[in-house]
Amino acid sequence: MRYYDTVYARHCNGGWELPPILERLSHTVEAVRAREITQAVMPNYLIIHGPIPSRFQHGMGVAFLTWIMLRKNSILADYSDLFLASALMHDWGSPCLSHLPEYFLKRSTGMDGESFLKYVLENSYDAINVLKEFDVDYGDVVRIVTGNFGPSGTVLKGSMDLDNLDNVLRYALAASLRGRKPNVIEIAASFRFNSEEWVLYDRCLKSVKRWQASRNAVYSEIGKQSHLSPAMMIFRAIDLAYREGRIDKDFFLMNDCDAITYLAGCNEKTSTLIQRAVYWNWYDEIFSVEVPYATSVIGDLAEDSGNRGTIADIICEELGLGLEDVCVYVGKGKEKRRVTVPFVSADGEKIFFDDSDGGSAYRFKVFANPELAPSKLARIKNLADKIASGDIPIV
Repeated sequence: MRYYDTVYARHCNGGWELPPILERLSHTVEAVRAREITQAVMPNYLIIHGPIPSRFQHGMGVAFLTWIMLRKNSILADYSDLFLASALMHDWGSPCLSHLPEYFLKRSTGMDGESFLKYVLENSYDAINVLKEFDVDYGDVVRIVTGNFGPSGTVLKGSMDLDNLDNVLRYALAASLRGRKPNVIEIAASFRFNSEEWVLYDRCLKSVKRWQASRNAVYSEIGKQSHLSPAMMIFRAIDLAYREGRIDKDFFLMNDCDAITYLAGCNEKTSTLIQRAVYWNWYDEIFSVEVPYATSVIGDLAEDSGNRGTIADIICEELGLGLEDVCVYVGKGKEKRRVTVPFVSADGEKIFFDDSDGGSAYRFKVFANPELAPSKLARIKNLADKIASGDIPIV
């Protein structure tokens, strides 16, 4: 079976002849679900730019980079099927709408979008049976995906790994972002495992710096109102549905489109939020502030995604607004990622890449229904300012 990937087409004559384990996994029910969950956090029809690739397409891209890496690391030959399967399946535990419901997944099950893979596999058996055919332990797949496999597994779960390489490049291309794109093929081919740790040949250093710049561009785009506002409207809808006991494991196993349809029918408030998001009637950004360090009020708030709902509740209750009229984002930006993988020169000298720059900013943003009276919007901004300064404590 030949797989066609527009991102890497020129590197494999337009199509990649899939290794047998990837071909078999591509026919499973889990693969079908992964093709129905976007690399973004909402379906493409809610995104102003796109189409953004699916989790399956991204996973196949990571598998291709893994295949390139494996050809340069014969020491891992006995683990080829395990690494290829882990690369393809690393996002198959993602809940519908990806990261948006992860806070509620954690509260409901104690699992995040990576550890949830174990539950997904054990409650389908389709992919598990394929793994058994190739003598691959699904527990090892989960351990690699969750970062518990040891040093060799960090090539798929590390400071700069094959997952991050494809994720950034694929999204940047799909969103038509400006800037020279990194040569992730070169980076993947530069990974070497020496039985103790991964290193990178320093010939790829320029591409690594371009990858960092592309990552900055991708997450800056994601932080814009056209993306963050509808995302927080959906988060608020999930939050309000969760309070009524309408969010359970069956919800997390849905695909993106089914999840949006489900939320639209949970109650009047969730219906209003979803309808506005679907019709691109996004909420206006009323308040925005960011700080470059964690030791602050906003940094503390960003540690718990549940504060998004708590803050929105405080604002709505104080001003007598409907709970569906205000959405809040608090979180840490992901534009910057330090690379801790050591580089080695042609003569074997180890070089540590110093890319320290203070880290990403912590942000607090408030979005409100634009149909509210100007006086209400002004009062929302005033309340948000008091919360950001710590004058109104969030318990």
